[in-house]
Amino acid sequence: KQVFHIFLPDTVGNYPLVVFIHGGGFVGGSPDGAITDPAKRADIKYFLERGFAYASFGYRLIETTQADPDGVIKSLNDSKRALQFVRHYAEDLYINPEKIALVGSSAGAGTSLWLGIRDDMAEPDADDPVLHESTRVCAVVLNGSQATYDLYKWESQVYNNFDGNGTTYTLDSLENLLGYDRFSNFYGG
Repeated sequence: KQVFHIFLPDTVGNYPLVVFIHGGGFVGGSPDGAITDPAKRADIKYFLERGFAYASFGYRLIETTQADPDGVIKSLNDSKRALQFVRHYAEDLYINPEKIALVGSSAGAGTSLWLGIRDDMAEPDADDPVLHESTRVCAVVLNGSQATYDLYKWESQVYNNFDGNGTTYTLDSLENLLGYDRFSNFYGG
């Protein structure tokens, strides 16, 4: 699940990079969607023809059949590490590390937003040189992003009269909708 695909233009140089992060509610999806989905293949072609590299990141999914000790943070951190890995090997991958944009929908949009708005998560004192790399990006494009992964805010801010007709979801109704295990595993059991 921690693989990525990268596509490079058929020219010489260091390219700006568009990174696609897949959706799937953190319980499904795959970086392979960039290859199997005709719309994503068209996106790849579009960017390559204009001198951009294109990557599709994978991440570990939240466990759905048993307790998950880590929850969504492992998925988020996998994408963070993939970004840092690409930056660390930018020269070998022909990537301009200063021109990286993230694109995602649903969970991928939320991950892109999480990476895009946080302070730089580089760890200059880490033993692993990949972690020394910046997590800052120059652009984020979101489709169907979650406003927050703080589920308590979902009750008080996101789903409080969310349709303007008084419909409200509470944490209990979200648990009923998602199921206890999925709701619990989101935060790591």
